[in-house]
Amino acid sequence: MKIGLIVASTLALVAFAGTAFADEEPAVEEAAPKVEETVKTEEAQNAEAPAPLPMPPVEPVVEPVSVPAPTPIAPIRTNVPANADRPAADAPKNVDSQSGVVATLAALRPMQLGSSGNEAERNCASLGSQCTADGASGGGFMFAIGGMWKYVGFDVLGGLSVDGGARSFVDASGAPRSYNVSRAGAFAAARLRGSYQTKHVRFMAAAGPGASVRAVGLSKESFGVPHDGNTYGSLAFTADVGAQWRMTRSTALAAGAMLWVEDAGQDVKTHALLGNGDRHLVSGVQTMLMPYIGLQFGP
Repeated sequence: MKIGLIVASTLALVAFAGTAFADEEPAVEEAAPKVEETVKTEEAQNAEAPAPLPMPPVEPVVEPVSVPAPTPIAPIRTNVPANADRPAADAPKNVDSQSGVVATLAALRPMQLGSSGNEAERNCASLGSQCTADGASGGGFMFAIGGMWKYVGFDVLGGLSVDGGARSFVDASGAPRSYNVSRAGAFAAARLRGSYQTKHVRFMAAAGPGASVRAVGLSKESFGVPHDGNTYGSLAFTADVGAQWRMTRSTALAAGAMLWVEDAGQDVKTHALLGNGDRHLVSGVQTMLMPYIGLQFGP
């Protein structure tokens, strides 16, 4: 009897469950069309919506970046003596460094150019005939001191010189006669000067006014002491060109030639010649070329 009750209960439950599932199936079928209608409605709305506007292109902004310049690296020198950058004590100065005090000391040899205005040259007939006159020459020294500013400057020149020459003629009796004319004196000048130099050589030129005082007379020899004559003083003009070999930065071997022009006037005469009136020993313009060699000190 108990088994019959259990079976009856079980059949009742199965019948109830079948009825419940049968009632739910139409609800599921009714929900499916609703979902499909919702999807179609959304698709229609999306189709009717306007297309999105195109976005303008965006250009990237590039800011300039400053890069510092690289620092130069000094070259590395090897096998260089420690004093390689130090100039030698006797090395010539920079060729453009020509400023400073300059001084010159030189020996010179004056030589007469042209006529000296001697009686044998200007009036041979007053002596006799067959007159000859050697060109006067001699020796002396000069010095100069001044200053240079790069390529130009000035200096003061001074010196002493002696020169002379032989004169000869045949007097009225036919006897040959000869005598010597000697001249000694001092000279000075103030000059403008310019120079240009390289590492080893310097070229210079100078010119300016000057003055001289000289004694002229007869002598027993060309370089003898003048006597039986006279003195004269004169303004003068001088010009000088030369070249110098730079032995060190402050010492150079100098060589050149100086032109000296002065006026002896008409009063340098002698009374001892022939004993019959005044005779000119020198007269008029005196032009002398004075080659020299010596040393220059300074830049």
